[in-house]
Amino acid sequence: MFHHGREVDSVLENLPCNPLLVAHNVTFDSRIILNCCLRKLVELPANVAFADSLTLFRQVKPGLSSYKLADLVKNITGNSFCAHDAVEDVQALSSIIEVDTHFEHLTIISTHSVFRSISALANENKKIRQLQRRN
Repeated sequence: MFHHGREVDSVLENLPCNPLLVAHNVTFDSRIILNCCLRKLVELPANVAFADSLTLFRQVKPGLSSYKLADLVKNITGNSFCAHDAVEDVQALSSIIEVDTHFEHLTIISTHSVFRSISALANENKKIRQLQRRN
């Protein structure tokens, strides 16, 4: 994990006050984080929140042909990077947020809301599997 572009210890107890985890397509990343916490029986602190840079850039840069992280980085900074490598993705996202900061447009999502969404999705998937078994 990174804090202001610097790598930090990812132990949850060592996070700064009220951490905001920003990810490009936060739904994907937040599910992974929360599922990992559940498997490890680690409680994510209630003060952790999530925000989606994909939604942010769709708002502040309307009309782009692509909002993939690699395309945004190329468009904003002129640089390319090794997409889908976790460290490179974080550094790339950090670089475009630093260059084109619009934090006032970030929508903050509480951990509780993300957890509810994941639980609802899991329940829906369970129902679908049950229906498929019956047919």
